[in-house]
Amino acid sequence: MVNRGLRYLMNFIKKEESKLILYPYPFEYKDQNNVDRQVEYGGFFALNQSTLDGRNFNYLQNISSVQIGKAKGLYDIDIAILSIVYIYNGRETDLFTEANTFCEYFVNTLTKISSCLDGKNDYLEYKINNPNKGAVVRVSDKDLLNNTFLIHQQAN
Repeated sequence: MVNRGLRYLMNFIKKEESKLILYPYPFEYKDQNNVDRQVEYGGFFALNQSTLDGRNFNYLQNISSVQIGKAKGLYDIDIAILSIVYIYNGRETDLFTEANTFCEYFVNTLTKISSCLDGKNDYLEYKINNPNKGAVVRVSDKDLLNNTFLIHQQAN
């Protein structure tokens, strides 16, 4: 159930607007039968036309302990994963072995992303072709030290 919810969430977030808000705190609520329920890990709520006038938020606050002011809008983002390749015992080795694990996790969870981009050039090419989509990219220490990603962001 959590994976389906997370997959739904990640597929419908966008870079410039949010149809979903995240409430990352535990809360209690009354269900349709007026039975008290608890949500241990928080949740996310969909925004639609009927919620814009505030009536649904008021209803949500009346039946739950949710403090809507603490909710966060969800947007597509770029995710950078540090990857430092070093020659170790004569072989190229990524010193952060978790980098590939994180890449695989995001690619499998965020079904909009088909692969983890490898470095600045892959990232820049992807952003030219997909300016409004988030990306997952492995970045090197050199790219970070030289601020090359920040220079690209300022140019746009």
